[in-house]
Amino acid sequence: MQTVRAVIELIKLKSVVICVLSVIGGSILAGNRDFLQNFLLSLTFFMIGAGFNGLNDIVDVEADRISRPERPLPSNRLKMDHAVKLTAAFFLLSFLPLILLLRFLSLVTLMLLAVDYVLVIFYSIPPQLKKIMLLSNAVIGAHHTLLPLLAAWSISKPLSSAPINVVLALFFMAWGTHIMEDFEDIEGDKAVGIKTLPIVLGRRGATIVLVAIGLIPLIICLLSIVGSYSPYWLIFLPQQALNVMVALNLLKNIGLQEIMRVHKICEILNVTAGATLIIGYALCV
Repeated sequence: MQTVRAVIELIKLKSVVICVLSVIGGSILAGNRDFLQNFLLSLTFFMIGAGFNGLNDIVDVEADRISRPERPLPSNRLKMDHAVKLTAAFFLLSFLPLILLLRFLSLVTLMLLAVDYVLVIFYSIPPQLKKIMLLSNAVIGAHHTLLPLLAAWSISKPLSSAPINVVLALFFMAWGTHIMEDFEDIEGDKAVGIKTLPIVLGRRGATIVLVAIGLIPLIICLLSIVGSYSPYWLIFLPQQALNVMVALNLLKNIGLQEIMRVHKICEILNVTAGATLIIGYALCV
C-alpha cells in the first residue's frame, strides 16, 4: 500500500484528474455524448499527464529535496529506477487508447495531441521549457485545460466553431494558478538555477503579474456579457473576482503554509468557476 500511495503521489492524481475533467468539459461543450470516445480520450490524457508528472519529478528530484522533501523520490519511498520505468510505461500506455480512438479522430485532434506530447516531454528534458519564466506555467495550464478541451471538442465539431471565449478564460485561470506553485518552490528552484517569476521579480512583482493574468478572464467575461448576454457569465464574474482577491494575499508577508492555503483556495475557485462556464454554455446553446 505504501508503494501504491507513492505512485499516486508521483503521478499527482489531482493533476491528471483535472486533465480528465477538461476532456469531459470539452465533450459537454461540444454536446458529444459518445461514451467510448470520451472514455478513450480521457484515458489518453490521464496517461500523458501521469507520464508528464513522473518525468518532471525525476528531473526535479534535487530541487524537491529542498522544497518538497516529502515527495516520493526525495523521501526514498519510491526508487529512482522504479519511477523511470513507471514514467516510460505511462507514456507508452497512452498510445493504447489513442490507437483505439484513431478511427474517430480528425487531423486537428491528432495535432492537438501531438502538441501536448511535445510540450510535456520537452518541459522537463532539453530544451527544458520549465526553465523559461511564465512559459513554463503556460505549458502546464495548456496541458490541463486548453489542449484537452479543444481535443475533445474537435472530435465531433470543427475547431473554428469552439467557444473561444470560454476556452481562453479557462486557460488563463489555469495559467495563473500554476504560477502560484512557483511561490511554494522558491528555495528549491534557486538551488538548481531555475529562474521563476517570484525569483526574478520578487513576491510583489510576481503577484502583480499573477493578478494581471487573473484579470484577463474578467475582461473576457465583460466582453462576453456585452457581446452576447448570457447569464452564466454573470455568475462567473463574482467567482473570478473573488479568485483575484484571494490571490492578492500573496502581496502580504505570509509564510509557506499560508501561501499553500491561498493556492488551494484558488484551485477550488477555478474548478467551480470553470464548471459554471462549461455547464452554463451547454445549457444556453
